[in-house]
Amino acid sequence: MGEYTLESVINEVLRQDFMPFEEPCGHKFSLRHRRRMKQLFCANTDRHFEKTAAKMPVRKRIMIALVLVLLMTLAGVSAAASFDGSFMGAFGFLKNGAGLTEVISLDKWNDNNFISEIYRLDVLPEGYVYNEYSGSLNRTATFYKNGADDYLLMMQFVKEDFALEYNSNFSGFTETSVGGMSGYYSTVNEYTDLVWDNGEYIFELNGKFPVEELIRSAESLCIDPNYRMGFF
Repeated sequence: MGEYTLESVINEVLRQDFMPFEEPCGHKFSLRHRRRMKQLFCANTDRHFEKTAAKMPVRKRIMIALVLVLLMTLAGVSAAASFDGSFMGAFGFLKNGAGLTEVISLDKWNDNNFISEIYRLDVLPEGYVYNEYSGSLNRTATFYKNGADDYLLMMQFVKEDFALEYNSNFSGFTETSVGGMSGYYSTVNEYTDLVWDNGEYIFELNGKFPVEELIRSAESLCIDPNYRMGFF
């Protein structure tokens, strides 16, 4: 190969290697590749939102709604809202447009995530005796009855899972105390529903009694030594 020919080849190679592109590269990423890149870049963000959503149970969303309603009320905002909220001692009351009032505990962040000690009543209305018990890790039900098959029901709740619904058209709520602890009661058609917070759990007594009779029984509440540590 002659000298002229070798020099021409070298110059042509250099020209092609270092010359600027006259047109931009026409390569395009595939749809599959673009989706994969999007998944990689958004993975952390997606996990953040998933974790945030998982940490927001229904009861906490209800608490947020209650606080927002109360803040609007305190600020003097008047509107045709579908929810009406109020406080009574250790309890919050949410009235919705469906004609129901839901009652929740305002002390949901205590250490009792499950029921480890079962309570019983030591003082019962005249003629009533223990009848039946059922329970789970977050609530229990104890039934007492008399010879005429009239029942007295006692419920025990973990605070985080406590929620009761009442018909707003028939239920009125009156604040009271049981052994110095915060409570309320509602009476409809001679049946009284007494609810109180003993500091550890929420309790409910329901039966055809005057509230004074239920409070007398409620103040006899004590731990049942036969049921402990969540074994029912």
